[in-house]
Amino acid sequence: MTVTALKIIALITMTIDHIGEFILGIPVWFRWIGRISAPIFMFCLAEAIHHTKNLRKYILRLYIMVWITAVIEFAATVIYAYISDGNYVYISNCIFTTLVNAAIVIVIIEELLQKKKVTYKLWLYLFWQIITFVMAYFLFETGYGYISNYKCLSIMCKYLVYNVSCNIVFSEGGMVWILLGVLFYYSRGKIKYLYPAFVCVYALMDIYCIPARIAVRLQYYKLDILYDIVKYCAAMFHYDVRFIYEPSFVGNYQWMMIFSLIFFILYNGKYGKGLKKLFYIYYPAHIVILFFIGKILC
Repeated sequence: MTVTALKIIALITMTIDHIGEFILGIPVWFRWIGRISAPIFMFCLAEAIHHTKNLRKYILRLYIMVWITAVIEFAATVIYAYISDGNYVYISNCIFTTLVNAAIVIVIIEELLQKKKVTYKLWLYLFWQIITFVMAYFLFETGYGYISNYKCLSIMCKYLVYNVSCNIVFSEGGMVWILLGVLFYYSRGKIKYLYPAFVCVYALMDIYCIPARIAVRLQYYKLDILYDIVKYCAAMFHYDVRFIYEPSFVGNYQWMMIFSLIFFILYNGKYGKGLKKLFYIYYPAHIVILFFIGKILC
């Protein structure tokens, strides 16, 4: 099985997942199937970095797609607001932000390993992450009451800060998917051992809501600063500390991404035709189409 075949499988399972996300009344097993798509995309990213002749150009292309996806989704939001009497809906889906972050992290780690010292790219990346996070915090946590008076402006700011800024906290999948990309890049030939271990640790954290339980105790003892730190650190790993669920392998189904291991084992090491244009066109197109279908059916 080539990278191209893996991409097609990821596109199909992603579409099934998004049907379950955007259209009400769809059985939950659509979301179960969709759990295997993100790990496959991160695996394909790692293989693309190994195979690409120009890594800088590759990352730039991914970031251009971040902009294109944000513009298309913002346009869809505005159109829907126009036909629904001002109901602005933020569309949070943008896998390209996660792919860009994972690729940049891999580049930084490679430089650290080769040069044996901290390079300017690491400091620049950390500075950008901090600045964009602080911007988001003051814009939406403290100053949102002001910009919310201008609905179109506030939703545009969301697309700029949450999507275009490529901040890890707001990237789709959070730090978990980024770490997956790094794991896949450095574990070629060992994935069948390391990937299940990674999923098991993440699944235990998710199923038993460990970050949320820690946050609740901090809130109980009125340790607000520590609570905020845990909340935003948890957000980096896509945990929502506001909710504690009963331990459930069915309700908290992110662990089902373990089944993507089957396709990694079948991978033959060949890249295939790539079909990058298909992915770049299909991703934003199917998001917008399913968004409007879901709204129409509602």
